[in-house]
Amino acid sequence: MKKLMLNNGFSVSTLNSKINVFTNSARIRNYFQKDPFVEESIAGYRFNNKPRADADYSLSYIDGKGKLTFLNKEIFISAPVDDLHFPDLVYLSLILLEKQHGLDRKFTIHGAAFSKENGDAGLLLGDPGNGKTTILLNLYLQGYNFLSNDKTVVGSASSGPAIFAGTNYLSLRPSVYNNLNQDALKVIEPLIIGKTEKGKVILDLKWNADTAHLPKISNLFFISLLDDSKTVIFNKLSKDMASLLLAKETSVYLRGASNVVVTFNRQFPSFDNKEISIKRMELVDSIVSKLGVFVLRANLSNTLQILGEIFENK
Repeated sequence: MKKLMLNNGFSVSTLNSKINVFTNSARIRNYFQKDPFVEESIAGYRFNNKPRADADYSLSYIDGKGKLTFLNKEIFISAPVDDLHFPDLVYLSLILLEKQHGLDRKFTIHGAAFSKENGDAGLLLGDPGNGKTTILLNLYLQGYNFLSNDKTVVGSASSGPAIFAGTNYLSLRPSVYNNLNQDALKVIEPLIIGKTEKGKVILDLKWNADTAHLPKISNLFFISLLDDSKTVIFNKLSKDMASLLLAKETSVYLRGASNVVVTFNRQFPSFDNKEISIKRMELVDSIVSKLGVFVLRANLSNTLQILGEIFENK
């Protein structure tokens, strides 16, 4: 079986973190290679046809009876392929990759990212459904650069806090897409690569990071897009509150990680430890001490106006 697995291995990487996946299932390889869900879940995702000798971690899947084993840097999972929830393998891979990111003082944050031509970048943070994607789409239509939609890798560069990688796909709810005007549709339609089962329109807005000129984070915004046009809340957070919220955002490896299970009801470990926690807080402190961290709650028009005023004045 080991020889069979080695003949069917491949590698998944992001930045300088790598994981080898060994499997006896062609469906697993096809899933990692072709499904947009993978790139939307793993920021800076790269798929390699062959395992890499310098990989940090190993994930092995076998189509068989249910079993899940965690070793030092290896995970062995066995489950009937027809019962397997394929995204679980993506979540497992992401958690392993995030462990290595943390050791390198880089962390994935649940948020969207954009930049201007001068390299200054903003992060839009907030709970699912708060309007990050809608704001990001409108910023893109106004000429801002797309960097990341849902998960963004942040860390420290020589110039200060920076964005190292992001997720590439923008998923628009039907109500958002159907309300776009003709000028917006002319820009959007060539970028459409398909639709989800729930009717969301998927746009491919890939950004490839230039390690020599990484976007510099200049502001962070905790966003809530409101329908009430009369409500505008725009406050700079105190250092303590900003640190608390950022630590929370960078502690969550992926949305719903604490509830991710394989089919035989075993929970995945987070692999967090004191060393990574200390490095996380060092990054959070460096961001809070150098940047503006704001709460921004308003309707779309006011939100875009406030963001524009901040970034146009830089």
